Amino acid sequence: MAIQNTGFQENTVQRDKDTIVYAQFSGLRNDVDPERFDLGDMTVANNIDIDQTGRISRRPGYTLMRAGATHSMWATPNEDICMFVSGGWLHQMNDDFSDTALLQLVDGVSPMSYDRVNDCVYFSNGTDIGIVQNGVVRSWGLPVAPLPNVAATIGAMSAGTYQFNMVWLRADGQESGCGLNGTIQLDDSSGIDFTIPIAPSPDVVGAIIYISPANSDLVFEAIVSAPGQTVSWRSDPSSLSVPLATQFLGPPPAGHMVAFYRGHMFVAAGDTIFISQPYAYELFSMNRYIQFDSRVTMLIALSDLDHTEAGRSSGFFIGTERSTGILAGNNPDDFQYVKKADYGVVPGTVDAMDSSQLRDGQAGARIIPMWLSHVGVCVGMPDLAINNLTRGQYNFTAAGRGAALFIPNPARYIATHSL
Repeated sequence: MAIQNTGFQENTVQRDKDTIVYAQFSGLRNDVDPERFDLGDMTVANNIDIDQTGRISRRPGYTLMRAGATHSMWATPNEDICMFVSGGWLHQMNDDFSDTALLQLVDGVSPMSYDRVNDCVYFSNGTDIGIVQNGVVRSWGLPVAPLPNVAATIGAMSAGTYQFNMVWLRADGQESGCGLNGTIQLDDSSGIDFTIPIAPSPDVVGAIIYISPANSDLVFEAIVSAPGQTVSWRSDPSSLSVPLATQFLGPPPAGHMVAFYRGHMFVAAGDTIFISQPYAYELFSMNRYIQFDSRVTMLIALSDLDHTEAGRSSGFFIGTERSTGILAGNNPDDFQYVKKADYGVVPGTVDAMDSSQLRDGQAGARIIPMWLSHVGVCVGMPDLAINNLTRGQYNFTAAGRGAALFIPNPARYIATHSL
């Protein structure tokens, strides 16, 4: 522990009359020369904590629980699920600090982003993307399905133009997106043979063929089949009733950051955030997005940190390489971006804290985000204001990527970054 301050001497039982006693310390300061410091200002403070009364104490050490290079550690608020990346694999931490390797990654170096919805953890690092459910990795969405090959055959369909389409099917019932409908012209007393392509991935266990009535633009579910098969439809399709719901939709892009907010999944890819369909977290339209001034470096929804319903604020705190602001609104289609600061956020440095532990206590009791910006430590307030806690006392320039941890009792935000 090292403490430097002009005129500081260790307090003793018998004090010299010229000794200055420091009863409180206010923390590091570098915005003025040391000659102009107030009592309690510090130039160096290594491995110490300062409580709310200004008392200093030596910082506790740590116990090694798992050896080996590790990054992208993340846990749910109640700590029932903990994920991390090590050795090129995605791992899940067990209660006894052992771990289970879940997935060998194509990119084991890039930071992984996670968020949880119900019993599913959604993850992406810009290359590898998926969902962990009950300790098993599965796909996040399915590839967009092509049209099947078709040929006219005999049957009971009347003459006319028929439209058709196809989606892939996963074992849990998830359907893929698809593109434009195909068309086929039939004579009277005809049917249609459909040749379904081979499955594009092990997650695909089947395909659903959709067919329209004669001379109609709407297609309805008609045939469920295994991939790689040739199947036929020979009867009048006018009695079909389940419409195609996933046309022009597809899986999420492999973004570098993910977040959940009010029935939607958000995926940041570069400077753009893509938004899922409402309550359909595996279906995205590439036309539903919000673009920012530079690469997104923070994406966190205030309401999802607070697991109580009463008094929820609505909105995202957004950080980029160049700025910090908020997206306010209850529905993504109504979002308005409001820039709050002309400096960016160091990616990887967001953690949640109890706002009642802020010194002024004005924020009440609420779970709020805390992060390292390029010019100081910031918190996102319940009213969606952004407060820089250190800019008026300690000037520093942070950049690159970092990691952070908030520890309560006493409240400590510990952050590191690399240029």
